[in-house]
Amino acid sequence: MYLPIRFKPCNKEITNREHEGYKWFGVKADIVSKGIVAPFFEGKKFPQYNGINGNEFYIRRLIEFYNEKWKKEPFCVHGDLALCNVIFSDDDVHIIDWEHFHVNKREFFGFDIVNMLFIHLQYQYRWRTYWGWNWVPFISPKHKDFIGDCIRMLGNHGFLRQPFTNGHWYIKKYMDKDKFILGKQSQEVLESLDCICL
Repeated sequence: MYLPIRFKPCNKEITNREHEGYKWFGVKADIVSKGIVAPFFEGKKFPQYNGINGNEFYIRRLIEFYNEKWKKEPFCVHGDLALCNVIFSDDDVHIIDWEHFHVNKREFFGFDIVNMLFIHLQYQYRWRTYWGWNWVPFISPKHKDFIGDCIRMLGNHGFLRQPFTNGHWYIKKYMDKDKFILGKQSQEVLESLDCICL
């Protein structure tokens, strides 16, 4: 269930991407002066800074939803998929904030989930991630197992065989690496993260 309206002020380029993203998702949103009007969904919401602890059920639920919803064509990338941009109702999953929406090749299936997992890992261990060293050894065995299980839920095609290295590459090629923390990671960190997904 949703109630109108949710107004998001943004420039023309972002407004158009938001509009196309909601359209792809199957939700009506209207372009208005200086922004976009989209539905206001009711349900379970999350603050911006969220780690993994306590959110495992919802992360898995989102991956299951992604596996079904992202079968449709054309294939798209949300670009900033994280729990703070998802609202869970009892029987549905609603995704908002499509400002980084773009269409791309299906071979990049899974990027949004890889990026989301990294975002929540980084929030979980953020006090260790700012010093420039390889912080992956500090990830608990429980969280390593969880991340590996989540990646395996997506399948085993080429992009997902090195999910974090390829996610980093994707951001640098198709997005703005300065806006996404995964795009700023060292090769050592990326390879260490890939190893926990084997």
